Amino acid sequence: MESLKIISCVFCDFKILEISSTSLKNLIVDSGDAPEPNSDGLANCEVKVACPSLVSFNFITSSTWNFTFQDLNSLQDVFVYYDYSPDQATAEECHYVMSKVPKGLRNVQHLKLSTGFLSFLNLAVAKPVWFSTSFYNVKSLTLSALLNWYKQVELIINLLNLSPNLEALTILIDWMEWDECWEIPDKVTCSTYHLKSVRLLHFGGSENELELVRFLLKKGQVLEKLSITWLGGEENRREIIQEIKKFPTSSNVAFTFYKPATFFYGLRFLDYDHDL
Repeated sequence: MESLKIISCVFCDFKILEISSTSLKNLIVDSGDAPEPNSDGLANCEVKVACPSLVSFNFITSSTWNFTFQDLNSLQDVFVYYDYSPDQATAEECHYVMSKVPKGLRNVQHLKLSTGFLSFLNLAVAKPVWFSTSFYNVKSLTLSALLNWYKQVELIINLLNLSPNLEALTILIDWMEWDECWEIPDKVTCSTYHLKSVRLLHFGGSENELELVRFLLKKGQVLEKLSITWLGGEENRREIIQEIKKFPTSSNVAFTFYKPATFFYGLRFLDYDHDL
């Protein structure tokens, strides 16, 4: 068997869900948003994935934090949608997860991470003793991130520094009701010597978004393209575009601005590989 999909399955009384195969190449584990009545879904399971031939892996869960990726040496394309607040786990539990998960992803070339996973990952990156993984092989990075929270912006910068060969960055801008205005200090370093393309989705033109654009243009040593897809309803787009084009750049960047997409951008951004 080379392909397996486990979607909205109920694992009553399971303590460990272990997927181990030497032939499996494509795997989707989706716990679903609405588990069956009187069931816990993956909530009480420890999920272990050990598949040395695995190439593509989508892991989607909102009910468990206890998962381990092992022996994924062939893995190239990964999507982790993780909607679980780190406030629900202890510091020791965060350490346990982050001491195992990133190591299983270190050979990945195309990586997609949700806002929830970034919040969890942020705790680990803040303490190097918990996190020493480098995403050396990552060429394409897609993130769903809260730009009204500076800690996630710091994490984006950390991920850029941990991905020295990154060529394409896509950020789906997520929002919460509260807002925190921030600026990126000039002393912040960022290794972007291979980053050629940046896509920003759900762009509304806020000060935080413009600050991130300013930072990426300044640090993008070989940046060739910056594309922005509007959130919708922004009547001052012309002024925002003019402001962006005045930002200093480190290279000759081509700007592209897209109208809001006709379909809904959900947090499960599995379909963002097509051209807009």
